[in-house]
Amino acid sequence: MGSGTGIVAEHFARLRHEVIAIETAESRAEIARRRLAPYPSSRVVVGDVLNPPLEVCEVDAIVSRNLMWLLPDPTVQGWRNLMAPGGGWRRSMPRVACNATDFPPAAA
Repeated sequence: MGSGTGIVAEHFARLRHEVIAIETAESRAEIARRRLAPYPSSRVVVGDVLNPPLEVCEVDAIVSRNLMWLLPDPTVQGWRNLMAPGGGWRRSMPRVACNATDFPPAAA
């Protein structure tokens, strides 16, 4: 969420994860598209993070390096429905996770 130019998204793509990078600004999304072009299992979507263009249970994890702390709790809690059972999120990245099991479940 709030992928910006795709720097963090690229890291996950290099680890062979399927990545959906969501960015509000078309200009930053275009840079992210170029950055993720070598990774066929990655895509960039222009969309509003307050109402992300994702289906219920579409993702296993949500990563947001510089955005989540700016959003109201109801928005972040609403993201929970976008994750498959057992999914989770990180508000910051002291280390980069290698798979969805590295993301602890969100507190209820």
